[in-house]
Amino acid sequence: MSDTNDESQEAPADARRRHADLSLEITEADHRYYILDSPTISDIDYDTKMRELRALEEQYPELRTPDSPTQTVHGAISTLFTRSSTWSGCSAWTTCSPTRTSAAGPTA
Repeated sequence: MSDTNDESQEAPADARRRHADLSLEITEADHRYYILDSPTISDIDYDTKMRELRALEEQYPELRTPDSPTQTVHGAISTLFTRSSTWSGCSAWTTCSPTRTSAAGPTA
């Protein structure tokens, strides 16, 4: 005996279309926020869209793909920052410590 309640339904065309629209809107909002530093939608609108996208993917798991905004890390490393001269010995493999300055000059 097969229980049809345990089986996933295939996503109807309108759900697929809405998922695609939300994915595009969120991806564009991420780019404008994280890369361009020029957001176009409010945090509330963004969160509402993301919740709707997650709900669609929960209801229709085949819509959840590796490139979905629900499955990706948002943002990128900013190129606007420069290394500060007050930090010495910093690298990805070492612990950074601020350089302290005294009357005699910098100390580590």
